Amino acid sequence: MGRIKESAQREVDARLGAATLGELAADGLGVFCWCNRCGHNAVLEIGRLLGELGAAFPVPEVGGRLRCTGCGGKDIATRPAWPGLGPVTSHAPDPEPGESPAPNAERPAADTQPDTLAPADQTTARGDPPGRRRG
Repeated sequence: MGRIKESAQREVDARLGAATLGELAADGLGVFCWCNRCGHNAVLEIGRLLGELGAAFPVPEVGGRLRCTGCGGKDIATRPAWPGLGPVTSHAPDPEPGESPAPNAERPAADTQPDTLAPADQTTARGDPPGRRRG
């Protein structure tokens, strides 16, 4: 993290009172790390961090002491690893067989094949005769 960004982050942390490693340990949480360069992410267990950095160390500053194992980058964002958020990209776990997907999950289109591929004696998935499309 650059010096300007680091000092700006410290000012924000001072105003908001960033969570510390000791608070995460008390809640049984790890530290979620995200590489801003390549997107690699991982959750670090709190035990080793407590031993090396101490209980009063602010969680947002942990990233300044890390290096990405994916690309070697040093621009790492850190936050508490809150439970239940799922993957960062979708924020919803895949539904179990027989369950309906989350309300905001993308659903595949009902008609996945062009009408021209349907056999002449069958209708398409939408119920239209082959070769005819609704507009």
